[in-house]
Amino acid sequence: IETLIHYPIPVHKQEAYAAYNAQSYPMAELVAREVLSLPITQFLTEEELRYIVSAVNAFSYKLSYHISPITSHLPNFPSIP
Repeated sequence: IETLIHYPIPVHKQEAYAAYNAQSYPMAELVAREVLSLPITQFLTEEELRYIVSAVNAFSYKLSYHISPITSHLPNFPSIP
């Protein structure tokens, strides 16, 4: 299963956003390190989709026994009114 890190460099650290490069956006930086992009296209067969879903579910199940949920290491952000 092909996986990618969709934005390996957080958007605010990219050249086009040079004015924001010195800023810190913890959530964007976390997502850039940890969120994967999975295959998604109209050309995937149902068999391929079932395989991908099964593999992700199996990985998620195994992972749940080894680490705490992602929310345990997210920064605390103030509520937006």
